Amino acid sequence: MNRISFHPQAFSELNDSALYLERQASGLGEEFLSAVELAIRLLEQFPDAWPCVRNEIRRVMVPRFLYNIFYRIRPDGTIQIIAIMHPKRKPFNFIQRIE
Repeated sequence: MNRISFHPQAFSELNDSALYLERQASGLGEEFLSAVELAIRLLEQFPDAWPCVRNEIRRVMVPRFLYNIFYRIRPDGTIQIIAIMHPKRKPFNFIQRIE
């Protein structure tokens, strides 16, 4: 299995999104986190399964939720999660996070 790393802002986006959804309906934030965990497990098993959307950046959609996980596969095989965001947010505003 590949190792997963989170960009600090991606981790903040994950937490902020879960808190937002929890405020919308009790338990929804936990359901979101479970769906994200499932998506990450899938991309960990099959990192090349999702298409590149810009250069080496790939996107996997979170089941049931309209959120995307943007990631890249580092040369050492590490999967770096760059952003976790709703598609209504400005697309590709996270590009500056890439080293």
